[in-house]
Amino acid sequence: MKCVSYSTVGFTDRNIEAALDAIAEAGFTAVEILGQRPHVEQPYEGRSLVELRQQLDSRHFQHRTVHAPLTRNVLGAPDETWRQEVVDVFKAYLRFAGAVDARDIVIHPIPNPIFVPDPDNPSLADRMSDAVRRSLDDLISVAQQVGVCMALENLPYHCHYPLLSLGELRGVIDDYPAEWVGLVMPGPSATILLSRSTRRVRVFEQLIYRMLMLTIQMTITGFRHTGGSTGRRFVKLLRKWSMADVGRLR
Repeated sequence: MKCVSYSTVGFTDRNIEAALDAIAEAGFTAVEILGQRPHVEQPYEGRSLVELRQQLDSRHFQHRTVHAPLTRNVLGAPDETWRQEVVDVFKAYLRFAGAVDARDIVIHPIPNPIFVPDPDNPSLADRMSDAVRRSLDDLISVAQQVGVCMALENLPYHCHYPLLSLGELRGVIDDYPAEWVGLVMPGPSATILLSRSTRRVRVFEQLIYRMLMLTIQMTITGFRHTGGSTGRRFVKLLRKWSMADVGRLR
């Protein structure tokens, strides 16, 4: 299981320590930490940070990833005040990711239309594209300082917004060092972190699989499939690869 990680987003019914317990008990040796409630609502500092590092170390998580806060926290905020606020949030979580020895932080580039005032304004595409690049410019020095790669993950919004495909995002990350800006390739029930090497996309040494909560929900007795065949295919894949005894996830 050294190449597979599970996200604490699968355990939003419990606190971060209990989520880490469940993931470690299932046999995963890598973890993604959700950067919002009920897990890391604010970047840990001081004693809280020390305790979290101890929890990660004691469960032998060899690879760690942080998922930056969701909702309005995106690189491409079309309003400048909004964008600057989000950049400050991402800087704090980049530093937190470095402090817990995470290699990557997952960040969403484009907002959900429900968070955008006047969401059908035709000027939004250019404003969002410009905001993504300016936000990366503001964050790249922090990423370099803490040694964490920003992995961009786009979600399948059905709208006219830019950078909703991997091809479009590839055109953005090509302008930045491969060590500090990468991609997340979403799948039906999993995501794979990608990086760019000599202008090619390659799979990271560590494959990060995160089950989407809309597809699979965790219950006290194990998996309850809410996404039909998608969830079943993912569980079958895990079993086929002998990556986990998924029945022990609880």
